[in-house]
Amino acid sequence: MRAPGFSEHPNHEVILEQTNDRVKVLFGKTTIADTSAAIQVKESRHVNVYYLPLSDVNQKLLSPSHTTTYCPFKGTARYWDVVTGKHTIRDAIWGYPEPYDECIDLAEYVSVYTDKLNQIVEHSR
Repeated sequence: MRAPGFSEHPNHEVILEQTNDRVKVLFGKTTIADTSAAIQVKESRHVNVYYLPLSDVNQKLLSPSHTTTYCPFKGTARYWDVVTGKHTIRDAIWGYPEPYDECIDLAEYVSVYTDKLNQIVEHSR
């Protein structure tokens, strides 16, 4: 399905770039994710965001949330809480399991709120 947002806002861009940067996500000393196969999303009027393969996220630490949000360019996002020991970080991770055609490469990827989890990026050379 095509994203309706682009017809309404033809100058809006969502650029997906595969990167070899290593992206680690931590909560305290607990590793939530570690990948060298991230996609960097560059979207108009937004800061650049890394999306990580869901397969590189520790699934044992994720608990599905009831939260969803909608983006007219990417689709409906679902959220996960991160649970580590006594800590539950609500809606810390989100992804687009059925994104619009223009962002189909995000289907198996998730991103993190960097104000809730520590994201470390080691830029490839």
